[in-house]
Amino acid sequence: MTETPAWRDDATDLTLRLLYQSGIAVSVDGIVANLAALAESAPPASAVEDAVAKLQERDHVRTLSEAGRFYLLTDRGREYVEAEVDAEAFGYVD
Repeated sequence: MTETPAWRDDATDLTLRLLYQSGIAVSVDGIVANLAALAESAPPASAVEDAVAKLQERDHVRTLSEAGRFYLLTDRGREYVEAEVDAEAFGYVD
C-alpha cells in the first residue's frame, strides 16, 4: 500500500469495500443500509453521498443507468481496491 490520498476517508473506504464485495450496482440508500448493518461505525448518508461523488470523480465508480441511482465499481475502482484498500472486511446484506 502507498500513502493514503487526502480524498480517502472512512466513508470512501467502506463504500469501496462494499461495492467490491457485492459485485453489483447498489443505490446510496442500499450502501447506507448495508454499512449500518455491517460496519462498527457506519457513516451517515451524507458522508456516503460525498464518498460516491469523490469516487465518481476518480473513475472508481459509475452509474448503472442514465437514472444514476445505482453505483458499481469500474475496472479502475476494482484495481484500486485490490492494490490500495483492505478488501477483506465485512460482507454485505442482500
